[in-house]
Amino acid sequence: MGAVIGALTLTLAGSFLSFLRLSPDWQIGAQGAILILVLAARLVIRQAEARK
Repeated sequence: MGAVIGALTLTLAGSFLSFLRLSPDWQIGAQGAILILVLAARLVIRQAEARK
């Protein structure tokens, strides 16, 4: 389920970045940054839950 949601998110992000007329080279970097941010947020949430 998570993989499907992740794929949909990256697809929608790519469409949104194209809508903003961002260069395709920058789109790849922006999608990578989005992926890193999501993974970092997931790590922070898990650590916060483990402290409880």
